[in-house]
Amino acid sequence: EAGFITPQQPVSDFHTSVTVFTDSLWPPTDHKTRFDKENSYRYFMKLFQIYGPVVKVKFPGQSTMVLILKPEDAEKILQLTKDNPVRKSMEALKKARYINPYYEKKAGIVVENGEEWWRVRSKVQAPVLKPQNVLTYLKDMDQVTLDFLDRISRLRNSEGQITVNFQEELSKWALESICLVALNQRVQCFDPSLPSGSQPELIVKAAQTLMNAVKECETGLKLWKIFPTKTFTQLKDSMEILTKTCEAVVHKMEKEMQEKEANNSDYQPNMVEQLILEPGLSHKDVITFMVDLIPGGTETTSDNAAVLLYLIAKNPRVQAKLQEELDCVLGDGSVVGVFNECSLWLG
Repeated sequence: EAGFITPQQPVSDFHTSVTVFTDSLWPPTDHKTRFDKENSYRYFMKLFQIYGPVVKVKFPGQSTMVLILKPEDAEKILQLTKDNPVRKSMEALKKARYINPYYEKKAGIVVENGEEWWRVRSKVQAPVLKPQNVLTYLKDMDQVTLDFLDRISRLRNSEGQITVNFQEELSKWALESICLVALNQRVQCFDPSLPSGSQPELIVKAAQTLMNAVKECETGLKLWKIFPTKTFTQLKDSMEILTKTCEAVVHKMEKEMQEKEANNSDYQPNMVEQLILEPGLSHKDVITFMVDLIPGGTETTSDNAAVLLYLIAKNPRVQAKLQEELDCVLGDGSVVGVFNECSLWLG
Protein backbone atom coordinates (compact mmCIF):
# COMPACT_ATOMS: atom_id res chain seq x y z
CA GLU A 1 0.00 0.00 0.00
CA ALA A 2 2.72 2.49 0.94
CA GLY A 3 5.55 3.17 -1.50
CA PHE A 4 8.89 4.95 -1.48
CA ILE A 5 10.27 7.38 -4.02
CA THR A 6 13.78 8.68 -4.59
CA PRO A 7 14.53 12.33 -5.45
CA GLN A 8 17.02 12.88 -8.25
CA GLN A 9 16.97 16.60 -8.99
CA PRO A 10 15.59 19.23 -6.55
CA VAL A 11 13.79 22.36 -7.68
CA SER A 12 13.98 25.77 -6.04
CA ASP A 13 12.04 27.96 -8.42
CA PHE A 14 8.85 27.68 -10.47
CA HIS A 15 10.75 28.34 -13.69
CA THR A 16 13.49 25.76 -13.19
CA SER A 17 13.37 22.04 -13.79
CA VAL A 18 11.22 20.11 -11.34
CA THR A 19 12.08 17.26 -9.02
CA VAL A 20 12.00 13.85 -10.65
CA PHE A 21 11.29 10.67 -8.72
CA THR A 22 12.12 7.15 -9.78
CA ASP A 23 9.75 4.20 -9.71
CA SER A 24 11.91 2.43 -7.15
CA LEU A 25 9.91 1.07 -4.23
CA TRP A 26 12.99 0.63 -2.05
CA PRO A 27 15.48 3.48 -2.55
CA PRO A 28 18.50 4.18 -0.35
CA THR A 29 17.32 4.90 3.18
CA ASP A 30 18.85 8.39 3.29
CA HIS A 31 16.58 9.56 0.45
CA LYS A 32 13.34 7.76 1.12
CA THR A 33 10.08 9.64 1.52
CA ARG A 34 7.25 7.43 2.66
CA PHE A 35 3.76 7.91 1.27
CA ASP A 36 0.92 7.36 3.72
CA LYS A 37 -2.46 7.71 2.01
CA GLU A 38 -4.13 8.40 5.36
CA ASN A 39 -1.91 11.47 5.82
CA SER A 40 -1.16 12.40 2.23
CA TYR A 41 -1.23 16.14 2.91
CA ARG A 42 1.70 15.81 5.33
CA TYR A 43 3.63 13.86 2.73
CA PHE A 44 3.06 16.48 0.04
CA MET A 45 3.87 19.38 2.37
CA LYS A 46 7.13 17.64 3.25
CA LEU A 47 8.02 17.45 -0.43
CA PHE A 48 7.35 21.16 -0.84
CA GLN A 49 9.55 21.94 2.16
CA ILE A 50 12.42 19.93 0.68
CA TYR A 51 12.19 20.69 -3.05
CA GLY A 52 10.27 23.94 -3.50
CA PRO A 53 6.83 25.06 -4.74
CA VAL A 54 6.69 22.72 -7.76
CA VAL A 55 7.40 19.02 -7.44
CA LYS A 56 7.20 16.34 -10.09
CA VAL A 57 6.25 12.94 -8.66
CA LYS A 58 6.17 9.49 -10.19
CA PHE A 59 4.40 6.63 -8.43
CA PRO A 60 4.75 3.02 -9.62
CA GLY A 61 2.07 2.16 -12.16
CA GLN A 62 0.63 5.68 -12.26
CA SER A 63 0.93 8.76 -14.42
CA THR A 64 3.44 11.44 -13.52
CA MET A 65 2.03 14.19 -11.29
CA VAL A 66 3.18 17.78 -10.92
CA LEU A 67 2.31 19.20 -7.50
CA ILE A 68 1.88 22.97 -7.12
CA LEU A 69 2.01 24.82 -3.81
CA LYS A 70 1.49 28.49 -4.67
CA PRO A 71 -2.14 29.61 -5.21
CA GLU A 72 -1.07 32.06 -7.92
CA ASP A 73 0.51 29.22 -9.92
CA ALA A 74 -2.62 27.10 -9.54
CA GLU A 75 -4.67 30.10 -10.69
CA LYS A 76 -2.59 30.39 -13.87
CA ILE A 77 -3.02 26.72 -14.72
CA LEU A 78 -6.76 26.75 -14.05
CA GLN A 79 -7.16 29.90 -16.14
CA LEU A 80 -5.18 28.47 -19.06
CA THR A 81 -7.10 25.18 -19.06
CA LYS A 82 -10.60 26.40 -18.13
CA ASP A 83 -12.07 25.92 -21.61
CA ASN A 84 -10.81 22.39 -22.12
CA PRO A 85 -9.34 20.85 -18.97
CA VAL A 86 -7.70 17.45 -19.31
CA ARG A 87 -7.87 15.56 -16.04
CA LYS A 88 -6.90 12.01 -15.29
CA SER A 89 -8.74 11.52 -12.04
CA MET A 90 -11.13 8.89 -10.72
CA GLU A 91 -10.12 6.39 -13.38
CA ALA A 92 -11.82 3.60 -11.45
CA LEU A 93 -15.14 5.45 -11.48
CA LYS A 94 -14.79 6.03 -15.21
CA LYS A 95 -14.08 2.35 -15.85
CA ALA A 96 -17.03 1.28 -13.68
CA ARG A 97 -19.33 3.38 -15.85
CA TYR A 98 -17.78 2.43 -19.16
CA ILE A 99 -18.33 -1.27 -18.49
CA ASN A 100 -21.92 -0.66 -17.36
CA PRO A 101 -24.30 -0.54 -20.39
CA TYR A 102 -26.63 1.83 -18.52
CA TYR A 103 -24.21 4.74 -18.89
CA GLU A 104 -23.71 4.29 -22.65
CA LYS A 105 -19.97 5.09 -22.46
CA LYS A 106 -20.68 8.46 -20.81
CA ALA A 107 -18.99 8.75 -17.43
CA GLY A 108 -20.21 12.18 -16.37
CA ILE A 109 -18.78 15.64 -15.83
CA VAL A 110 -16.44 14.58 -13.02
CA VAL A 111 -14.28 12.25 -15.09
CA GLU A 112 -14.91 13.10 -18.74
CA ASN A 113 -12.78 15.46 -20.83
CA GLY A 114 -13.10 17.27 -24.15
CA GLU A 115 -16.39 17.52 -26.03
CA GLU A 116 -18.33 15.18 -23.74
CA TRP A 117 -17.24 17.16 -20.68
CA TRP A 118 -18.27 20.45 -22.29
CA ARG A 119 -21.59 19.06 -23.51
CA VAL A 120 -22.67 18.42 -19.92
CA ARG A 121 -20.75 21.29 -18.30
CA SER A 122 -22.32 23.91 -20.55
CA LYS A 123 -25.82 22.70 -19.63
CA VAL A 124 -25.47 22.29 -15.87
CA GLN A 125 -23.44 25.39 -15.06
CA ALA A 126 -26.36 27.86 -15.17
CA PRO A 127 -28.67 26.03 -12.72
CA VAL A 128 -25.82 25.00 -10.41
CA LEU A 129 -24.26 28.47 -10.22
CA LYS A 130 -27.52 30.44 -10.12
CA PRO A 131 -27.54 32.34 -6.78
CA GLN A 132 -31.34 32.50 -6.62
CA ASN A 133 -31.49 28.71 -6.35
CA VAL A 134 -30.02 29.02 -2.86
CA LEU A 135 -33.31 30.43 -1.59
CA THR A 136 -35.18 27.26 -2.55
CA TYR A 137 -33.22 25.21 -0.04
CA LEU A 138 -32.40 27.81 2.60
CA LYS A 139 -35.03 27.01 5.24
CA ASP A 140 -34.57 23.24 5.03
CA MET A 141 -30.79 23.59 4.93
CA ASP A 142 -30.94 25.75 8.04
CA GLN A 143 -32.86 22.99 9.81
CA VAL A 144 -30.20 20.45 8.82
CA THR A 145 -27.54 22.61 10.45
CA LEU A 146 -29.65 23.10 13.58
CA ASP A 147 -30.09 19.33 13.83
CA PHE A 148 -26.33 18.91 13.46
CA LEU A 149 -25.64 21.41 16.23
CA ASP A 150 -28.15 19.68 18.47
CA ARG A 151 -26.41 16.35 17.85
CA ILE A 152 -22.99 17.83 18.65
CA SER A 153 -24.32 19.33 21.89
CA ARG A 154 -25.59 15.90 22.95
CA LEU A 155 -22.25 14.28 22.13
CA ARG A 156 -20.30 16.60 24.44
CA ASN A 157 -19.00 15.37 27.76
CA SER A 158 -18.97 17.28 31.04
CA GLU A 159 -15.91 19.25 29.88
CA GLY A 160 -17.58 20.39 26.68
CA GLN A 161 -15.55 18.06 24.46
CA ILE A 162 -16.80 15.40 22.06
CA THR A 163 -15.32 11.92 22.18
CA VAL A 164 -16.34 10.86 18.67
CA ASN A 165 -14.60 11.61 15.37
CA PHE A 166 -15.66 15.18 14.55
CA GLN A 167 -14.69 14.81 10.89
CA GLU A 168 -17.13 11.92 10.57
CA GLU A 169 -19.85 14.05 12.15
CA LEU A 170 -19.13 16.81 9.65
CA SER A 171 -19.42 14.23 6.86
CA LYS A 172 -22.89 13.28 8.11
CA TRP A 173 -23.92 16.94 8.15
CA ALA A 174 -22.55 17.47 4.63
CA LEU A 175 -24.18 14.30 3.30
CA GLU A 176 -27.54 15.28 4.80
CA SER A 177 -27.22 18.72 3.21
CA ILE A 178 -26.18 17.43 -0.20
CA CYS A 179 -28.95 14.82 -0.30
CA LEU A 180 -31.45 17.56 0.45
CA VAL A 181 -30.44 19.08 -2.89
CA ALA A 182 -29.57 16.03 -4.98
CA LEU A 183 -32.40 13.77 -3.78
CA ASN A 184 -34.86 16.46 -2.70
CA GLN A 185 -35.25 14.74 0.68
CA ARG A 186 -33.72 14.23 4.12
CA VAL A 187 -31.95 10.90 4.65
CA GLN A 188 -31.73 11.14 8.46
CA CYS A 189 -27.95 10.84 8.83
CA PHE A 190 -28.22 12.02 12.44
CA ASP A 191 -30.71 9.34 13.47
CA PRO A 192 -28.86 6.68 15.53
CA SER A 193 -31.90 4.39 15.35
CA LEU A 194 -32.15 4.33 11.57
CA PRO A 195 -33.75 0.94 10.72
CA SER A 196 -31.31 -1.56 9.25
CA GLY A 197 -31.95 -2.08 5.55
CA SER A 198 -34.11 1.04 5.22
CA GLN A 199 -33.78 3.22 2.12
CA PRO A 200 -32.11 6.11 3.99
CA GLU A 201 -29.57 3.73 5.52
CA LEU A 202 -28.78 2.24 2.10
CA ILE A 203 -28.23 5.72 0.66
CA VAL A 204 -25.95 6.79 3.51
CA LYS A 205 -23.87 3.61 3.37
CA ALA A 206 -23.66 3.67 -0.44
CA ALA A 207 -22.44 7.28 -0.48
CA GLN A 208 -19.82 6.60 2.19
CA THR A 209 -18.70 3.38 0.50
CA LEU A 210 -18.40 5.07 -2.88
CA MET A 211 -16.26 7.89 -1.46
CA ASN A 212 -13.94 5.46 0.32
CA ALA A 213 -13.75 3.07 -2.62
CA VAL A 214 -12.80 5.81 -5.09
CA LYS A 215 -10.01 7.04 -2.79
CA GLU A 216 -8.79 3.48 -2.23
CA CYS A 217 -8.74 2.70 -5.95
CA GLU A 218 -6.88 5.90 -6.82
CA THR A 219 -3.99 5.26 -4.40
CA GLY A 220 -1.47 2.46 -4.24
CA LEU A 221 -1.14 -0.20 -6.91
CA LYS A 222 -4.13 -0.07 -9.24
CA LEU A 223 -4.76 -3.79 -9.45
CA TRP A 224 -8.40 -3.14 -10.36
CA LYS A 225 -7.12 -2.37 -13.87
CA ILE A 226 -6.11 -6.02 -14.16
CA PHE A 227 -8.94 -7.75 -12.31
CA PRO A 228 -12.01 -6.64 -10.30
CA THR A 229 -10.64 -6.17 -6.80
CA LYS A 230 -12.84 -6.15 -3.71
CA THR A 231 -12.69 -2.36 -3.49
CA PHE A 232 -13.54 -1.92 -7.18
CA THR A 233 -16.53 -4.23 -6.72
CA GLN A 234 -17.65 -2.12 -3.75
CA LEU A 235 -17.35 0.96 -5.94
CA LYS A 236 -19.57 -0.60 -8.62
CA ASP A 237 -22.16 -1.86 -6.14
CA SER A 238 -22.46 1.43 -4.26
CA MET A 239 -22.65 3.35 -7.53
CA GLU A 240 -25.47 1.05 -8.65
CA ILE A 241 -27.44 1.74 -5.45
CA LEU A 242 -27.09 5.50 -5.85
CA THR A 243 -27.94 5.31 -9.55
CA LYS A 244 -31.19 3.45 -8.90
CA THR A 245 -32.03 5.85 -6.06
CA CYS A 246 -31.45 8.93 -8.23
CA GLU A 247 -33.37 7.38 -11.10
CA ALA A 248 -36.41 6.87 -8.86
CA VAL A 249 -36.09 10.44 -7.57
CA VAL A 250 -36.02 11.87 -11.10
CA HIS A 251 -39.18 10.00 -12.10
CA LYS A 252 -40.93 11.12 -8.91
CA MET A 253 -39.88 14.74 -9.41
CA GLU A 254 -41.18 14.70 -12.98
CA LYS A 255 -44.65 13.72 -11.79
CA GLU A 256 -44.57 16.29 -9.00
CA MET A 257 -43.50 19.03 -11.42
CA GLN A 258 -46.55 18.37 -13.59
CA GLU A 259 -48.81 18.71 -10.56
CA LYS A 260 -47.06 21.88 -9.37
CA GLU A 261 -47.33 23.51 -12.79
CA ALA A 262 -51.03 22.66 -12.97
CA ASN A 263 -51.89 23.92 -9.48
CA ASN A 264 -49.49 26.83 -8.97
CA SER A 265 -48.94 29.53 -11.56
CA ASP A 266 -46.04 30.97 -9.52
CA TYR A 267 -44.21 27.65 -9.32
CA GLN A 268 -40.42 27.94 -9.68
CA PRO A 269 -38.42 24.73 -10.27
CA ASN A 270 -35.50 23.98 -7.97
CA MET A 271 -32.00 23.22 -9.20
CA VAL A 272 -32.49 19.52 -9.99
CA GLU A 273 -35.86 20.22 -11.60
CA GLN A 274 -34.18 22.79 -13.83
CA LEU A 275 -31.69 20.14 -14.90
CA ILE A 276 -34.53 17.74 -15.69
CA LEU A 277 -36.20 20.42 -17.82
CA GLU A 278 -32.97 21.21 -19.70
CA PRO A 279 -33.49 19.94 -23.30
CA GLY A 280 -29.77 19.38 -23.82
CA LEU A 281 -29.56 16.85 -20.98
CA SER A 282 -30.93 13.32 -20.99
CA HIS A 283 -32.36 11.69 -17.88
CA LYS A 284 -29.17 9.66 -17.61
CA ASP A 285 -27.07 12.83 -17.75
CA VAL A 286 -29.03 14.27 -14.83
CA ILE A 287 -28.90 11.02 -12.86
CA THR A 288 -25.14 10.70 -13.36
CA PHE A 289 -24.67 14.29 -12.21
CA MET A 290 -26.78 13.61 -9.11
CA VAL A 291 -24.80 10.47 -8.28
CA ASP A 292 -21.52 12.42 -8.55
CA LEU A 293 -22.90 15.30 -6.50
CA ILE A 294 -23.67 13.13 -3.47
CA PRO A 295 -20.19 11.76 -2.63
CA GLY A 296 -18.23 14.57 -4.29
CA GLY A 297 -20.22 17.37 -2.69
CA THR A 298 -20.18 15.64 0.67
CA GLU A 299 -16.41 15.27 0.81
CA THR A 300 -15.69 18.77 -0.51
CA THR A 301 -18.14 20.42 1.87
CA SER A 302 -17.06 18.52 4.99
CA ASP A 303 -13.33 18.94 4.29
CA ASN A 304 -13.63 22.67 3.64
CA ALA A 305 -15.82 23.13 6.72
CA ALA A 306 -13.27 21.27 8.85
CA VAL A 307 -10.42 23.49 7.67
CA LEU A 308 -12.42 26.70 8.17
CA LEU A 309 -13.59 25.71 11.65
CA TYR A 310 -10.05 24.75 12.63
CA LEU A 311 -8.56 28.04 11.43
CA ILE A 312 -11.31 30.10 13.05
CA ALA A 313 -10.87 28.22 16.33
CA LYS A 314 -7.11 28.86 16.24
CA ASN A 315 -7.66 32.59 15.74
CA PRO A 316 -9.99 34.02 18.43
CA ARG A 317 -9.68 37.56 17.08
CA VAL A 318 -10.89 36.46 13.65
CA GLN A 319 -13.65 34.44 15.29
CA ALA A 320 -14.88 37.50 17.18
CA LYS A 321 -14.77 39.62 14.01
CA LEU A 322 -16.75 37.00 12.10
CA GLN A 323 -19.38 36.85 14.84
CA GLU A 324 -19.64 40.64 14.81
CA GLU A 325 -20.19 40.74 11.04
CA LEU A 326 -22.75 37.92 11.15
CA ASP A 327 -24.70 39.64 13.91
CA CYS A 328 -24.63 42.90 11.98
CA VAL A 329 -25.95 41.36 8.77
CA LEU A 330 -28.25 38.61 10.04
CA GLY A 331 -29.54 40.10 13.27
CA ASP A 332 -30.94 37.45 15.60
CA GLY A 333 -30.07 34.70 13.13
CA SER A 334 -33.63 33.46 12.75
CA VAL A 335 -34.30 31.62 9.53
CA VAL A 336 -36.88 34.25 8.54
CA GLY A 337 -34.36 37.03 8.96
CA VAL A 338 -31.69 35.10 7.09
CA PHE A 339 -34.14 34.31 4.30
CA ASN A 340 -35.08 37.98 3.94
CA GLU A 341 -31.46 39.10 3.91
CA CYS A 342 -30.50 36.49 1.31
CA SER A 343 -33.50 37.48 -0.79
CA LEU A 344 -32.12 41.02 -0.92
CA TRP A 345 -28.61 39.80 -1.81
CA LEU A 346 -29.64 37.25 -4.40
CA GLY A 347 -32.76 38.84 -5.80
